[in-house]
Amino acid sequence: FSSGRYKVKLTPGTQKKGKAAKIALHNFMQSKEASVREKDLFRSVKDTDLSRNIPGKVKVSAPHLLNRKKK
Repeated sequence: FSSGRYKVKLTPGTQKKGKAAKIALHNFMQSKEASVREKDLFRSVKDTDLSRNIPGKVKVSAPHLLNRKKK
C-alpha cells in the first residue's frame, strides 16, 4: 500500500462515511498527477458504491487536504 499513487488515511472521527468518500474522491481528482482517463474513472464511481467500503464515523486525512478543500 505504501507504493500506491492515491491514498488517504481514515482514522476514527465524526464524519459520516458518505461525506468521507466524497472528500477522498475530490482529493484524488484534484491531484496534479491524475490523467484525464483516471479522472473519468473517478467520476464513474458512484458515491454509494464507494461509501459501502468505508467504516462509519471516520476522519479523512491526506497531504495538502486543507488546501484542496478551499479550492
